Amino acid sequence: MARYRLTSIRLMVLALALLAAALVALGSVMTLWSGPATASERGAARPEQPPRCTPASPCLAVVIDDVGRELSQLRRLLDSRLDLTFSVLPHGERTEQSLDALRAAGREIMLHLPMAPLDSNKITDERVVLGRDGPLGPALQACLAKVPDAVGVNNHMGSALSKDQGRVRRVLESLGGQSRSASRALQAGAGGPPPPLWFLDSRTVAGSRFCSTARQIGIRCLERDFFLDDPPHPSAVRSRLAEAVALAKRRGWAVAIGHPLRSTVDALRTLRVGSRVRVVRLSALLALAEVPQEWQPCDLTGQPTGT
Repeated sequence: MARYRLTSIRLMVLALALLAAALVALGSVMTLWSGPATASERGAARPEQPPRCTPASPCLAVVIDDVGRELSQLRRLLDSRLDLTFSVLPHGERTEQSLDALRAAGREIMLHLPMAPLDSNKITDERVVLGRDGPLGPALQACLAKVPDAVGVNNHMGSALSKDQGRVRRVLESLGGQSRSASRALQAGAGGPPPPLWFLDSRTVAGSRFCSTARQIGIRCLERDFFLDDPPHPSAVRSRLAEAVALAKRRGWAVAIGHPLRSTVDALRTLRVGSRVRVVRLSALLALAEVPQEWQPCDLTGQPTGT
């Protein structure tokens, strides 16, 4: 009887061990099935160590401009699970809903700051525009208040302002002096200063002074290499995306700007298959020690849009 009882205990212990092993194996399988963690699962903050971007391990940062005008293509971009950066218009019809979706997904958010274009006919639904004249501070504060999660800024239009070094300097100095959002302050850690805003020059006109001026006053700045969807025809978008990927493979990284358009979303979703390039947040490129101080945009054949 005692021997039977001992055998039963051993069998029970063995069964429990097998059950524990099965649960561990099942958890590993489910992790593989579920795919990579989403941005919200990883948390909004990036890892402390930036990715190493080299020709052997290239990185592509893709910024989606004009967020806040529509939601359907934005949702498709979020569903793609690519680690894109989203630049939000401060006064779009869908700005609040777009911000809610981006926050829920833990995505990197920028302010798409409206600036005066050379062609005034291009000013349509923007209620706040930084022009070549008048005060900058109140307009900038109003825009930042609409997109409080912004970790960086890029210009929407701006061809009339980008070459005026005096105005450019005042914009950047005002940007550097703005109070940071509570969410960004929390990312910096208790008691620490919030991370400074950085600037992406959309290069809507040749001879822009944004990055050269930003470096003079200690603001991190990059310039885009490619516009993906100007024109927005599907074949043209695919071609430009292929050029951006090719540049990343040659140089180690590249910066592209696109918009929430069907053709752009369709092209970007192909990056998950066989492109051999990592899509990273723009802030990851800015953190790289390999990024030179004098950033040289490589889209030398592309013409500025003049917006």
